[in-house]
This record gives sequence, structure tokens and C-alpha cells, in this order.
Amino acid sequence: MKGISKIVATIALLAMVIAGIGAVWYVFSNNLSAFSGAEIFVNVRGSYNGTHAILRITIKNSGGAVATIYNVVVDDVDITSSLGISGYQLAPGMSIQKVIITNSIGPGNHIIRIVYEDRGEVKEDYSEFSI
Repeated sequence: MKGISKIVATIALLAMVIAGIGAVWYVFSNNLSAFSGAEIFVNVRGSYNGTHAILRITIKNSGGAVATIYNVVVDDVDITSSLGISGYQLAPGMSIQKVIITNSIGPGNHIIRIVYEDRGEVKEDYSEFSI
């Protein structure tokens, strides 16, 4: 035997090229979020002691652009000033956690609405929670 045949060498070279393309795609596909917009997720854990509600609110931007938060409303109650986050810029991958105590929200099912700006466009995100 003098070496490998031309057919085997061509097949091996093709396999290496395909593996290389797959590796490059895998590395760069994780970085494509930098070209996407903001993606807001909110989690609310609440409790009620008979007179007031304690809300633990986490807001996360898992997108690839900065989100500017303008308004946070639970049902029809604006809690933006209680959170102190009006105009807050939430960078990609970052989250904020706030705790508020309020007597204007009682036990039951609620909807939290967040109004934010994503690359010049005003958007809204909703989430349901129970106390």
C-alpha cells in the first residue's frame, strides 16, 4: 500500500469541510441575538397578609437590544412610580428585581402589563400571576 486512494481522500476532505461549516454555524448562531430586538420577560411572586400585597417583580431583557421601560401596570393600577423604573434602560441579558408593598391590589388572579421601547418602537408585554 502506498497511501489512500483519491476517492477516500475526497470523501475525508468533504467530511472535514462539512464539520468545519457546522462548527462555525454553531459558534455564530448563538451570537445572532445581537441583531434581534428586546425580549421582555416578567415574573411576579405575590403574597397577601389581609391588608396589603407584597409583590416581588423580576423583569428581564433576554433579547439583543436595549429596552426602555415606560410603564408597569397591574390590572388598572399603575405601579411604575412605586418601582422607580420609569425611563429605565434595561440592557440585553440584564434583569431588575423590585419589591413593592401596596394596598391597591388584593388576592386573586392579576395581569401585569409592561410598556417599553424597543429600537424606537413602543411595545407591550403581558403576564398573568396570582396572589
